[in-house]
Amino acid sequence: MKKKDATDQYQKLTQLEHIIKRPDTYIGSVERATETMWVFNSETSQMELRKVSFVPGLYKIFDEILVNAADNKQRDPSMKVIKVAVDRENGQISVENDGAGIPIEIHKKEKIYIPEMIFGHLLTGSNYDDDEAKTTGGRNGYGAKLCNVFSTEFTLETQDSNTGKRYKQTWTDNMSKMGKAKITSSKSSDFTRVTFTPDYKRFKMDGIDDDFEALVKRRVYDMAGTVKGVKVFLNGTPIKLDFKKYIEMYAKAISKERGVEEGAEAAVNTVIIEDAKAHDMKWEIGFAVSDGSFQQVSFVNSIATTSGGTHVNYIADQICDKLLEVVKKKNSKGAALKTSQIKNHIFLFVNCLIVNPAFTSQTKEQLTTKPKAFGSKCVLTDAFLKKIGQTDAVQNILNFQQAKADQQLAKSDGNKRSRMNNPKLVDANLAGTRRGHECTLILTEGDSAKGLAVAGRAVLDPDRIGVFPLRGKLLNVRDASIDQISKNAEIQNIKQFLGLKHKQVYKDTTGLRYGHLMIMADQDHDGSHIKGLLINFLQVQFPSLLKLPDFFQEFITPIVKVWKGPNPKKPISPKSFFTLPQYEEWKVRYGNDKSWQHKYFKGLGSSLPEDAQVYFSNLDEHLREFETMKPEEEEMIDLAFSKKKADARKQWLGNFLPGTYLDHSTKTLTYNDFVNKELILFSMADNLRSIPSVIDGFKPGQRKVMYACFKRNLTRDMKVVELAGYVSENTAYHHGEASMHMTIIGLAQNFVGSNNVNCLEPSGSFGSRLAGGTDAASPRYIFTRLSPFARRVFSSLDEPIYEHNVDDGRSIEPTMYCPVIPMVLVNGADGIGTGWSTTIPNYHPVDIVNNLKRRMGRLDDDGEEKPFTTMIPWFRGWKGTPEEAGPNRYAFNGVIKEVGNNEVEITELPIRMWTDDFKAKLEEIIKAEKVPSFIKDYKEYNDHKSVHFVIQMDEKHMKAALTDGLSERFKLNKTVATSNLVAFDTRGQIRKYEKIEDILEEYYVYRMAMYTKRKAYWLAKINTEYRKLKNQARFVMEIIENKLVVSKKKKPVLVAELRKRDYEAFPKVTEAQKAGETDDVVDNEEEVAADEDSGARDFDYLLGLPIWSLTQERVDKLKNQMIRKKEEHDALEKLSEKDLWCQDLDAFVAEWEVQLKEEADYQKSIRNTNRRASRKIGAGKNTKGRAKHDEEYNPKPAKSGPSKIVKVEQKPHQRFLSMFENKPKPKPKTNSMGSDGADDDDEVSGMSDGDFDMLRADKAKPAPAVKEGSRAPSGSRAPSEQPANGRVKRAAAAAPKKWLDDDESESDGGEFDVGDMVKGIGGADLVDTNAQNGRLSLFAMSRPASSHGRAASEALPKLKSKASKIFNETDDSNMADETNYEMLAKSSPAKPAPVKDTLDSFISSDDEPLPAVKVTKKVPVKPAAPAAKSKPGQPKKAPATKAVKAAQPKPVTLSPAAKAYAAKQNKMKLPVKNVISDDEDDNDVDMEEADSPAPKPAAKPRGRPARAAAVSKPKKPIYIDSDDDDMDVDDNDDSALVDEASEEDFDDSD
Repeated sequence: MKKKDATDQYQKLTQLEHIIKRPDTYIGSVERATETMWVFNSETSQMELRKVSFVPGLYKIFDEILVNAADNKQRDPSMKVIKVAVDRENGQISVENDGAGIPIEIHKKEKIYIPEMIFGHLLTGSNYDDDEAKTTGGRNGYGAKLCNVFSTEFTLETQDSNTGKRYKQTWTDNMSKMGKAKITSSKSSDFTRVTFTPDYKRFKMDGIDDDFEALVKRRVYDMAGTVKGVKVFLNGTPIKLDFKKYIEMYAKAISKERGVEEGAEAAVNTVIIEDAKAHDMKWEIGFAVSDGSFQQVSFVNSIATTSGGTHVNYIADQICDKLLEVVKKKNSKGAALKTSQIKNHIFLFVNCLIVNPAFTSQTKEQLTTKPKAFGSKCVLTDAFLKKIGQTDAVQNILNFQQAKADQQLAKSDGNKRSRMNNPKLVDANLAGTRRGHECTLILTEGDSAKGLAVAGRAVLDPDRIGVFPLRGKLLNVRDASIDQISKNAEIQNIKQFLGLKHKQVYKDTTGLRYGHLMIMADQDHDGSHIKGLLINFLQVQFPSLLKLPDFFQEFITPIVKVWKGPNPKKPISPKSFFTLPQYEEWKVRYGNDKSWQHKYFKGLGSSLPEDAQVYFSNLDEHLREFETMKPEEEEMIDLAFSKKKADARKQWLGNFLPGTYLDHSTKTLTYNDFVNKELILFSMADNLRSIPSVIDGFKPGQRKVMYACFKRNLTRDMKVVELAGYVSENTAYHHGEASMHMTIIGLAQNFVGSNNVNCLEPSGSFGSRLAGGTDAASPRYIFTRLSPFARRVFSSLDEPIYEHNVDDGRSIEPTMYCPVIPMVLVNGADGIGTGWSTTIPNYHPVDIVNNLKRRMGRLDDDGEEKPFTTMIPWFRGWKGTPEEAGPNRYAFNGVIKEVGNNEVEITELPIRMWTDDFKAKLEEIIKAEKVPSFIKDYKEYNDHKSVHFVIQMDEKHMKAALTDGLSERFKLNKTVATSNLVAFDTRGQIRKYEKIEDILEEYYVYRMAMYTKRKAYWLAKINTEYRKLKNQARFVMEIIENKLVVSKKKKPVLVAELRKRDYEAFPKVTEAQKAGETDDVVDNEEEVAADEDSGARDFDYLLGLPIWSLTQERVDKLKNQMIRKKEEHDALEKLSEKDLWCQDLDAFVAEWEVQLKEEADYQKSIRNTNRRASRKIGAGKNTKGRAKHDEEYNPKPAKSGPSKIVKVEQKPHQRFLSMFENKPKPKPKTNSMGSDGADDDDEVSGMSDGDFDMLRADKAKPAPAVKEGSRAPSGSRAPSEQPANGRVKRAAAAAPKKWLDDDESESDGGEFDVGDMVKGIGGADLVDTNAQNGRLSLFAMSRPASSHGRAASEALPKLKSKASKIFNETDDSNMADETNYEMLAKSSPAKPAPVKDTLDSFISSDDEPLPAVKVTKKVPVKPAAPAAKSKPGQPKKAPATKAVKAAQPKPVTLSPAAKAYAAKQNKMKLPVKNVISDDEDDNDVDMEEADSPAPKPAAKPRGRPARAAAVSKPKKPIYIDSDDDDMDVDDNDDSALVDEASEEDFDDSD
């Protein structure tokens, strides 16, 4: 073969050559293909789905011409006809349409006739303007030309009525030869006809075959069914068809395929047409049920999209969603289905007009235009979707779902293999062998019971007994989803161990690993439930097993055992009882015989493994077989376990009779008896645990807790975990301790949304509204006690008349408490039991009290009984406003408001919407994963009690939210319904109450009757005590008067004599003491002979009186007691039941108000606590941005100022000195505050009264004190803004005094700003201020008048000071240190080199260890003595930086803390800093410079202000304002106290 050169290798083809050489790019494959397609069957005149052998390219060229004809309808709506003729003999096809023809004129640009251009030149057409929204099939300018290219002959005829011309032209040889155009004039109407003979050789065909003809005819029928307003003729015959009939052709074909007789009728019923008018006639949708695979027939602008595309998916998804919804409603627990699996049951017909459609290729089999570009929307109407939901498709999907579920469940089928690899299973040795049907599998309740079964198995027959423990309760498979069942390990295990196969019907057990199944559960209610769940599982999944005799059995253990003899391990004549009624019956007969011992067995865990071996060795006595299940019994199991039967269950439980029990004395049991006599007890117990009593509002666990607390009189804190133990011990609580802990915590909670009146007091963290109480601390760490309300609500006077439950022969908690108000309404209730649930909201206790008084006629003065009024629910501490929201409904919405700057503020959430949950929702919105985000960010200022969110939004979202309503947008709307008021009534039966008033009425009647009983009881009780006292007094008097002689007589004689003298007999002494007798009565504990015991001891209350009862005082006392008892009796008798009740109600309301006030005071004191900035983490300095409404919060303005200010209280001699200071006069001050922020008229902390008076006398009187808002310049703030977080109260020597009154700090003008304390520092104003106040600041003496470059007289309100330890408000440790070191370090004119001595080294040396010093007194902080007065022009002396010599100082006395500190410093050889402060910060301004020249001494120099030593005389404390926050000292910390310098020292200083 000749090698090609480069020219041959690379070619350029013309467009036409390319089409012929590579046709598949344009028309699809030219090879024959076989596909299953819908075609038209000419014999039956029906559609049929069959395999068709055809050439796609040939089909396509015909389709292009046909679509062109249909497109013309879009250009000219007046078009009426399409005619298609197929001449099979000649292989010729003709397509003709009326309507506007092609303009017969010369194209101005191309200079050829337009018909020739359109049909004979590639890439020409009228569909190129994409700015125009067109719904035609033509798109690329190839269509008809491709037909021409692949035809041997192609003829075009068209009539243009505008020009009155007719045009005819023929092309041959694949468009390569063009005949001359024949143009004639004609008056006929417009038409266009294309007749062509395909180039069959190129398609490797001989002519038109059956399959191609069937395809062509189907396409013609497509046109007839989908092009509206056009008659379609095939070979001259009109096709009468519309979209509905067209679809029915397919539906009939499907029905026929399924073999449905009278297919026509069935088919019509399964076709559903969407109303096209609802979609502007642009979408026609039809639906039929498919045969298990998704099918679609769809058209876009008349093009048959055989592969579907986006338009089909757009409609199919809507239908699938609807079907999925219907299927879920019908079978919510079935296997999960995907959209594609639902699609398989749909046959969809879509005919639509899409603007400028895009396809995958020129063959246009699949639409790719995105739905948003369709140019129209098609949201299916509800009516259409509803009809679809009623078709067979739903049943088909359900059947498919079932099959899928079966397949899923069959995955876990067991088989009869001998080995099982589960470590928990103790397999029978013969299980899985051919003798497996002889074996029994014992399922036990938990691992502890497994131990018993294994012990018994070992004794009986290890070969034939297997044991497996169940964990907790089995899944209720009746309403469980397939997914839940297939993933449930317990169920899979049981199937594997027994060798069960899904859906298999068992006639016998030979194919199983085990032939019998035995359940071994506790003999309590939960044990019954576990048995029921196991029976339910078998009945749902393997019903045939329960119809086999002997398959299902239960193992029962005794509930009570009785025996004689001291050793339970060697009992004499033991007896076992399997039910309590059997035991009760036995007790009636033998109970008086004291030699019998008994023991209750609460669960299998109470039995020893040795007991189990005894049980198994007599297995038949402990085995109960279930009889085979009857059909009506299946319904009973369904009733007990189906969610759909809730109402029937209510009726079933309503018919329950107390005292029902399952008799285990029979050898076999029926399922009916099991459900009605044993399982019903679990359901009743479940309701008892979940639904409260209408009288006391308690569930049994809560009642047990309250009983134990009252019994113990729990007025002191007790750990919750200990209390739980005490409750279990005293009330026979049989459940887990975790539940008990939760019950106790629940009774003590008092956050918003929990209890309105908490019966227990929370002492510790019992949860908050942040997480709805789940954030409570561990029960190990929290304490509780009875709340002050407990005894106001549950009166101790009612205790004797309660009926008590009995457990194990002892009396435990009452069956029902009777509070003085219905607690079920005060604290509400929620619970879900079996068949019943309840929701009762909380109400205001005072509303309830008023309602009860109204009913009694005691609310107003008229005394008329009136009916109850309707109350609105109320939750303590909730700040919103409840509103009525319809009958029995109240809106408890959150509080939200717009606060400007596109921000909203939420200050309350709907009731019981917890803060953390709401925050999680906000986070979800910000993440925008599930919902589009409409908030930018949020700030939270919540605490455990209140809610405060500030949420930032975009402007557009803000507008939308305001339009929707803020509450709606943030889902802050919630309604509380009062329509499900279910509780146990006074007879102990569940009842649903119509309205709250019904509950009140039932409670009212019961409580009134209780008052009657209570009054009768106490009258009788007091009367008895009165008579007893009367008898005792008479007895004592008769002995004293020698009318009765008791000595030297035998007791029976005495007793007889007392009877003869008509003394009343009273029961034994213990009873007498219980009744509250005050005198001790000596009990005669000798064994009393049986004959003598008959009533002989009834006079012990007389004969047991002590000898000293015979004294005169005792006689008088007895008489007084008689009088008092009589008065008590008469007083009680006068009161009616209503009086008694009103007394209790008033006492409760008084307590309620006291508690509210105490709580308010407590909260206020907490709010007013002084807060200090944290220096370590930098928190609390300037918490700006938070608007608070009370004094609780106000950030300090950030102002710079000296970092170290020493503020010292002035003493009289200092004041004396200050008079001589030569300073300019200050400007008058508007502020009457002292520089320490305390009002001058208030007592100055640490000053004695005398000092204070002297100071007052000397004071230059400033302007009168202005209480509020009187601060002068810009540095000031209104009192309401004053920081309350300063350390306001500091100890001052022995008698600490307050700087300001905390109680009403916002209104008394007593608050201060640190800036005010140190007002005018650095200017002469400061000194004068202090002079006016009678106080002298060290800074005034140690700094020049203009140390900060300010005018001498300038007031400096903006100086940012460091708060003292007394007023430590904020921390500015990170601010620049602005101390003027240069000035501080200047040496004084006449100071010699320092000479060390003890005082000086104590005062100022930071470098030497501190010498030991003697301590005598306490001082608040080491004060500095004032320096000598400065001369007018001379700067005041700066304090010495190094040790300064003092002229013969007195010995320094130190506090114990200072001593200890000195010792410590000596030990560590560290430089001494401040005696008070343990670790003063380095950035503290100590006013020292290492290299400063030694200052010359003045007459009597002192140390640095903050280092001034204390000297003896005890005087008033001095407060020093220093920069180190480490100097925080406790209020009563002695180490903070240093004695002031004595007056002599100050005198010397001159």
